[in-house]
Amino acid sequence: MSKQYTFIYGLYDPRQLVDDELDMIRYVGKSDHPLVRLEEHIYNALHKRECKMPVYNWIRKLDKQGVRLQMRILRRVPMKYWQREERSMIATLRAAGHNLLNATDGGDGFSSEEWKRLWADPKFKEKHLTAMNRPEVKAKRSAEMKRYWKDPVTRAKQSVALKRYFEDPAAREKNSAAQKRYFEDPAARAKTSAAGKRYFENPEAREKASVVANRPEVKAKLLATINQPEFKEKHSAALKEAWAMLTPEQKLLRCRNSAKASRTYEVRKANRELRKNEWADPNHRAKQIAGFTLEVRKNMAAKARQRMKRRYKDPAERAKSSAAGKRRYKDPAERAKISATTTSAMQRPEVKANHSAGNKKSWSPCSVRRIKLGRRNVMKSMLRRYVVALEQCLLVARREVKLSMLRRYELCQTS
Repeated sequence: MSKQYTFIYGLYDPRQLVDDELDMIRYVGKSDHPLVRLEEHIYNALHKRECKMPVYNWIRKLDKQGVRLQMRILRRVPMKYWQREERSMIATLRAAGHNLLNATDGGDGFSSEEWKRLWADPKFKEKHLTAMNRPEVKAKRSAEMKRYWKDPVTRAKQSVALKRYFEDPAAREKNSAAQKRYFEDPAARAKTSAAGKRYFENPEAREKASVVANRPEVKAKLLATINQPEFKEKHSAALKEAWAMLTPEQKLLRCRNSAKASRTYEVRKANRELRKNEWADPNHRAKQIAGFTLEVRKNMAAKARQRMKRRYKDPAERAKSSAAGKRRYKDPAERAKISATTTSAMQRPEVKANHSAGNKKSWSPCSVRRIKLGRRNVMKSMLRRYVVALEQCLLVARREVKLSMLRRYELCQTS
C-alpha cells in the first residue's frame, strides 16, 4: 500500500531563539523518513565538500563550533498536498522573522510517489541507470561510501537506526515483502547469485568473511538466534514452503546434487572434522547422549526403514546399490579396512558393555519365555500342517482304494 502522509520538517540551531521563546528555524524540507533525512544532511555537509548550498555551509559551521544540528517536525501532511504545505510553511516562517536558508520558495522536490512514476518510464530509468553505472561515477560513490562507513560513530548511529527501524513488525513485513518480490524474478536471482560468486572468488573476501563469522560474539549471537523456538519454527516453515514451490524435476535435481556433493572427498573430510570437533566437547557429547532417548532411536530407525523401503522399491536403485556393494567388497584393501574398523569398534569398552547389556536384555527371563512360547507356537503350527497333510494323504489313499475295488468288481462282472 502506498504511503498516505509525509512530514514537513525544520532544521535549527538550539542556541538561537526567536523572541526568546521559539527556536530559529534555518531550513525547511520534506521527507517521508525525517531521521534518515537528518543524517543525510549531516553526511552531505561533512563528506561532500563540493556541495556549496547555504544550508550545508551552515551545517559545516555548526560542526566546527561543536554544535549538534537539531530537527523539528513542523507538520504531518497528506502526500498529495506536500508541495503546497511546504510553500505555505516557508512563507509563514519568513514572515515570522526566521532567517531561512532555503534557496527557493519550496515545493520543488520529488516525493516517493513522483519518483515511482518517473521510474515507471523506461526512458528515464535507462538514462538514469546509464549515468549511475559509468565507471567514474561508481568509483566516486564507492569512495564516498567507504569514507562514510569508516567513521565508528557513523556506523554506531546507523546500527542503532536500523535496529530501531526493524523493531517495528510493519517495517519487517514491508522489507520481507519487497525481498520476496525482488527474488521472484529469475533474472534478479541470477544477478544476485553471480555477484555473490564473483565476490567470493577473491581470497581476501573469503578470508574477511571467515574472520567475521568466526568471531566469538558473532558465533554466540548466531547460536542464540538459531536456538530460539520461534526462529526454528519460522525457518522450518520457510524451508517447507520453498520446497513445496519446487517442481518434481527440481526436487530430484536438488537431491542428486546434494548427494553428489556429499560424496566428494573434500565434503566428507570437512564433515568428519566438524563432527570430531563437536564431539570432542564434553558438554556437546553429554547433551547429545541425553537427547538420544529410546523413543528418539525408535523414531530414527522407523524413518530409516521407511526410506530404505521407498528406495528399494525401485529396481534400478536396488541394482545400483547391489553393484556398489559388490564393487566395494571386491577390493581387498576396502574389505580389510571395513574389518579393521568393525574389530576396533567392537574392542572399545563402551561398545562391549552395550553389546553385553543388549545380550543380557535379549536373554532375560521374559525374553526366554517369549522365545520358548514362539518355538512352541512354531511347533504347533508345524504339527497342524503335518496333520492336515496326513489327512489329505489318507483321503487320496482311500479314493485310490475305492477306485481299485470298483475296477476289480467291473472285471469280475464282465468275466
